[in-house]
Amino acid sequence: MFRANQLTYPKLLIYSYYQRYITILPSAVCNKSYSKFGAKHDFLANDAIELSINMDQNLLKQWQAISDNEPDFMVNCSQLCALLMQQIDEISWCGFYWNREKMLVVGAYQGPLACTRIAYEDGVCGAAFTQRQVQIIDDVSLFEGHIACDSGSASEIAIPIVQHGQVIGVFDIDSYILKRFDHQFSVYLEKLIQYFVENTIIPKFV
Repeated sequence: MFRANQLTYPKLLIYSYYQRYITILPSAVCNKSYSKFGAKHDFLANDAIELSINMDQNLLKQWQAISDNEPDFMVNCSQLCALLMQQIDEISWCGFYWNREKMLVVGAYQGPLACTRIAYEDGVCGAAFTQRQVQIIDDVSLFEGHIACDSGSASEIAIPIVQHGQVIGVFDIDSYILKRFDHQFSVYLEKLIQYFVENTIIPKFV
């Protein structure tokens, strides 16, 4: 039996077994059987968890390599969004909102058209900003005050961006799938965003 913790490729992990391809999904495979092309394998919960951790760690390492010796704000914002959209499966939107003009104003992003401006008291991003806490929303339809920038959005995670003790913005990721994000993912996303802040020259207008 192939164990998920033998694999480390950061996006969808695909390997060949007797010329049949098995697609390994993240935490969704915990305690479940997954079948594709007639092949069936059982995965233990700890396999899926370790697989998820490996994926998140590799994503952080990729970003560190990409942004090494590159402090430019526009470059790093654009590249980070592109990396996450390319490497994280089953997300529909990711991008920055910056604290400008007494509201959150959209910055670099990947995905469908976004809400241009968000009031501090509105939506998941507003909650992340005002509460200074990560917001992991399993079902956005149940979140009071949710802003439907994309009507297809089902779940969301928002990370406050902190510099010198001040929240200067929010990094937001949406998915069309319920319960797409978990605490483990948020831990590595926070580390990635903090690395971005520490190694990027963020302009004063933010």
